[in-house]
Amino acid sequence: FAKNILKFRDENWPYLTGAKAIPGNLPKIKVSSERLAVLEKAFSNSFAFENFWPSLNFICSWQSSACGLQAKNLQSFIKTNHLRQIDATYSASEGWANVPIKNTVGGPIHPGAHVFEFSKPGDTSRLLKMWELQPGEIYEIYFTTAMGFIRYRLHDLIKCTGYFHQSPIIEFYQKSGNDV
Repeated sequence: FAKNILKFRDENWPYLTGAKAIPGNLPKIKVSSERLAVLEKAFSNSFAFENFWPSLNFICSWQSSACGLQAKNLQSFIKTNHLRQIDATYSASEGWANVPIKNTVGGPIHPGAHVFEFSKPGDTSRLLKMWELQPGEIYEIYFTTAMGFIRYRLHDLIKCTGYFHQSPIIEFYQKSGNDV
């Protein structure tokens, strides 16, 4: 995203300033003179998110599994200490599982969201409750939701990294079925 902003700056700048007309099938762009001044100043420095969006307080993105590699690259576009990068909620279309907390990958399971059960990878004979998870261990996760899913197997592996009060902290590890 950051690289594309820089790559296409000269091509897109005339549209932002009104020097070049937007094609008729697209909505008009309205950029205030104040915003243009912020953008012009931001482009004159090395790219930093906080230069383009001065009121930005955090960037939320997945930071575990393969996304963790890209999250490290994202850090190079953050130039001040006030802009934090926080891990996104571990979620699926079937529901959300945890609550991000600052300065950590993963977050505690939200105990009021759904009923969560877990199994050791490859062993579905015994489902574990959230209080049975052990830090450092990897589990497959199942959702039971108010919307009708009952022990729905997501085919995701999560890692328990500790506890926040009495709720296990989990992070996405990988899709199941792969070698662990």
